Amino acid sequence: MRIPYSTVEDPPAPVLVLKVYSPYGDKCLTLSFKVDTGFAGGVLVPYSIYMKLELMLAEEPYPLLGRFATNETIKLYRALTKVELGDKVFQVYVYSSPFIRRKLVGREVLNKLKVLLNGPQQTLEVLNNLPLE
Repeated sequence: MRIPYSTVEDPPAPVLVLKVYSPYGDKCLTLSFKVDTGFAGGVLVPYSIYMKLELMLAEEPYPLLGRFATNETIKLYRALTKVELGDKVFQVYVYSSPFIRRKLVGREVLNKLKVLLNGPQQTLEVLNNLPLE
């Protein structure tokens, strides 16, 4: 599976396209996530998406602290749900806050995949989309 880099930013950035499900699996959204190896979590979404997928129904009972590169902290909400990449489905944590505007995929997802970033061709290639459980 090859995914072209997003050209919304300069320089272009690697992205993964994931289908994110609601806790009961009755809703889903297909979203493009910027790859961020500095983010330890699964996926980060704007709060409007978090609410649209009703992830608050599976939310952990206490918020976590997220830290920006500027060293500022915010409360993050976290819910466990399923994501789909190609024909594989696995569970990850989705994080959000009313202050979040970006969609990021972090190491919790990336560590389950074999991914090749091909800068010259500006593509991300999933070499083996089987989650390494």
